[in-house]
Amino acid sequence: MSSLFMNFNQKQAQSLKALQRLMMSREMQQAVHLMQMPVMELLGVVEAELEHNPVLEYDEVDSQEESQESESNEISSEKELDFNDRDLEVLRRLDEDFRDHFSESENYYTKRSVDEEKLKSYQEQSIQSQESLFEHLMRQAADTFDQPNDYAMSEILIGSLDAAGFLKTPLSEIALLNHFNVMDLERILLSIQTFDPFGVGGCNLRESLLIQMRCRKEEKTLAYEIIDKNFEDLLHNRIPNITHALSATLDEVIEAIRHKIARLDLHPGASYSRELTHAIVPDVSVFQEDDKLKILVNEERIPIIRLNSKYLRMLDDQTLSSETKEFIRNKLMSAKWLLKNIDQRNETLYRVVEALTKHQSAFFLKPDGKISPLTLNVIAAELDLHESTIARVVANKYIDTPRGVVKLKYLFSNTFKTAEGDDISSKTVRDVLKSFIEDENKKKPLSDEALSKLLEKKGIPCARRTVAKYRNEMKIGNTKQRKEY
Repeated sequence: MSSLFMNFNQKQAQSLKALQRLMMSREMQQAVHLMQMPVMELLGVVEAELEHNPVLEYDEVDSQEESQESESNEISSEKELDFNDRDLEVLRRLDEDFRDHFSESENYYTKRSVDEEKLKSYQEQSIQSQESLFEHLMRQAADTFDQPNDYAMSEILIGSLDAAGFLKTPLSEIALLNHFNVMDLERILLSIQTFDPFGVGGCNLRESLLIQMRCRKEEKTLAYEIIDKNFEDLLHNRIPNITHALSATLDEVIEAIRHKIARLDLHPGASYSRELTHAIVPDVSVFQEDDKLKILVNEERIPIIRLNSKYLRMLDDQTLSSETKEFIRNKLMSAKWLLKNIDQRNETLYRVVEALTKHQSAFFLKPDGKISPLTLNVIAAELDLHESTIARVVANKYIDTPRGVVKLKYLFSNTFKTAEGDDISSKTVRDVLKSFIEDENKKKPLSDEALSKLLEKKGIPCARRTVAKYRNEMKIGNTKQRKEY
């Protein structure tokens, strides 16, 4: 009891502790955010800012007279653009500099003629929407179920299927949430499992494959037995286990797998998926010109934008309220920082790729050139930038090279020492490992230990665990999974 009272009677003390924390401004947060954005996401940010910030506009000034008028108005507003002595250049200069900078690119936002508008409207109306899996199955349900309650249950069940066509939600849960009878749901589900595409309505891959075989009237085949009774052995390529369990010959099992099971659909509902396939748009290109590598940052998709001089003139309006002027100043500041941060993003991207062309020149210039060992830290030290900045620059971005479009981070690789002490990249080790596996005898695949010894003979010390790690990363099966019978 005394120790308890001692704890209660301990004196409580307050202390003040000074801590230093870096608080990032909204502008700096934007700069960091834009740095790691691929060009198509950056386009979305610019368009959103154009929509919400009236100070920004598409640069569509064609006549010299309008341009000169804009410049004269900007000059008269120069004094109004002093934002509380912050060390930011005058907005007038920014407008001129960025207009010159962006004017070198083609303006993609030109107006269409009346005939072009009509053609575009016709083409848009001619596009037919792809039927979804839900719509496809519900059309069949409408022809199958006459009773309203049956049709309602089918709608709930079909709506519960995932993109592959599997029903992962237990029927008991669906019944509880929708006040249905489980046995009635089972009856409706059996009917749905006969719908096209064959295989929908199964709770997992095994059940889906069995449904497909039942729809093809193949229940009494060896292939059906293999899936029904030895599915795990099938997944792990344990063919001898299957032959022993089903009292079948090796040839019969291989025949059933190759000519029956292999043709089944692993994702029966995927063909009706409406998921969009996004084309890869490189953020930067590297190309050879006169034995030299040239770099071009992709700015074509970003609209040419400038500051709207109308709002600069409004700052000279003596009748305008101070609140309105403050609103305009804030929007001008936001516009300026967006332009500044985009320019900084592109400049940093250019510098990083320029450094990469020096380190990976063999890859860029030779058809069979290897990736040299290179880490983010090396580029960061060369450019006097933080490693996290380099990581943001290469994140989610692609580069167009003479050897095709690759991820920017592909050009970085950890160092790997050969027996002679030479540096090679881990990507090179993976390539050698992959070639060993491709050339192996498939009836007697190489173990990870054997692959490790082959690499060592090549002068590349690589432990068995590292071989297994690289093999898994390349999505290559183990010895048993690669074996052919």
